[in-house]
Amino acid sequence: MPDLLDNIFRVADMEARTLGARTCKLWNDPALNHIWHTLDTLMPLVKILSPLTEAWSDDGDMQEMRFVEFPTSHAWDRFMSLSARVKSLALDDSRCRPGPPYEYPLSDKVYNRIALQRPAHREMFPTLRSLNWTYSRRATLQFLPLFISSQLRHLEIHTSSSDAPAEPIRAVLNHIPFLNNSLTSVVLDLNRVAASDVEDSVVRFLDDLKRLSSFQLPHCYFTTKIVDALGRHDGLTEIKAWSRHEYQAVDLYGAKMVFRDGMFNRLEFLRFDASMEQAISLVQSRHRPPMLSKISLSTLSQPTQPEQLRMFLGALSEAYPNLTLLALNLWRPMDGEVDQNNRQLTFNYLRPILTCKKINTFHIGHPLPLNINEEQLGEMIKAWPDLKELSLCEDPYVSSSGDVPTGLPLSVLPMFTTCRQLELICLYMDTSSIGAYVRGEKPFPNPPLSALPRLERLDLGLSPVRCEEYDAAAFFAELLGEKCKLVSGPTEWHTAVSGTELEASNRNSFWDGVKTLTERLRRFRQGMTR
Repeated sequence: MPDLLDNIFRVADMEARTLGARTCKLWNDPALNHIWHTLDTLMPLVKILSPLTEAWSDDGDMQEMRFVEFPTSHAWDRFMSLSARVKSLALDDSRCRPGPPYEYPLSDKVYNRIALQRPAHREMFPTLRSLNWTYSRRATLQFLPLFISSQLRHLEIHTSSSDAPAEPIRAVLNHIPFLNNSLTSVVLDLNRVAASDVEDSVVRFLDDLKRLSSFQLPHCYFTTKIVDALGRHDGLTEIKAWSRHEYQAVDLYGAKMVFRDGMFNRLEFLRFDASMEQAISLVQSRHRPPMLSKISLSTLSQPTQPEQLRMFLGALSEAYPNLTLLALNLWRPMDGEVDQNNRQLTFNYLRPILTCKKINTFHIGHPLPLNINEEQLGEMIKAWPDLKELSLCEDPYVSSSGDVPTGLPLSVLPMFTTCRQLELICLYMDTSSIGAYVRGEKPFPNPPLSALPRLERLDLGLSPVRCEEYDAAAFFAELLGEKCKLVSGPTEWHTAVSGTELEASNRNSFWDGVKTLTERLRRFRQGMTR
């Protein structure tokens, strides 16, 4: 019975869980477990300790929430009974909730009162598994150890302050392993802090952890010392090194990811930001992690020439023939007009990666559209029989001046039905023939994509608009069946730079309308068949 109730409340919404908790004693415990399982703010628990009131901070700079009275022992008992159910907690010391009623950030005095008065020798969140801490006020970071439990496995620390000091970070990093040295996943988003100021503390922090399997850090922190410290973790299976362009003032441009003999023997997934020259140098390294099979690369909005891409893919396929995932974010804002002599990315630049026969996920985002024909697409599909996700420059740079390739014809879509594991297709497509298909002037693509049992999304990116909205909706409602969703617009790989162009905005609006109309047609057809 407990397992059955747990499964029921896992999929129930919050209203159903609340009603379940009030139904009977048997239902109360499993319902409360799911109500309090995940919190994105500390506010619900803090209100149990004492009513809160609005007040101005001591420096008069902001409004904040403070305790009206000191928490009683009874309030602490209630707090501890509920905090013991929290498995995932996200805290942001600057978060506000618009009202009315308004909720301002918690005062430092609230955190301080909790630290002074909490029950001694007891963990505040004894079953907490994941903690995400975002701080903008240097005073609040010192309270992070209060939330570290012996069960914690995933920890994220993010800075959002424009003047984040290094000292509180060093103190926290030095203290955490004494409370829990069994963290398996760590994210340190310290982009506003100079790497040289925290390098030694990060190294000691890494050396003190015993079970680390996943580590994420801005690319500017991958100094020789930190890379060596990571290399000493035999169980490390995932590394992510990323960049934020607005923080590059504190970047150490000499820092980079490197492989050395005996390091990263179990590394399976590498996500990193680098120029294409650095990426080529990395994959050509004489020392290669033997189990590396997944790579995600972003080139930091730096231009990538097609010939560089071919060189990188050639080196990659030679070094890692068992690659299963490759994601390349080569997207960048276009400065002025596109080079008239280099307006397309041809299929031949991608051909070297076809020798990696085990690939099941391939994504490439580039400002230039990919010039690929049916025969070449068929060659790609044949090379990767286990394909699950395929994304081919569905969101190129779109200018109001036009003069860009029309995209792949819709007739290629049935080719994908041989990939029975396929879950995602992202393509830049020519939609001019949709009207002919809807009017019966052309035979409908057969077999339709509804024949793929696992297909979840068809993403058209910013494909050209060459059809009527209703015709497009009727076509995709028939093509995709009931489960697959139609997606469009600028990808999540980059900010919507292309959306600043009028033509890109118009296309995005058109496909948004098609998506809405497609769902309405689906619901109408489902109602007609019942």
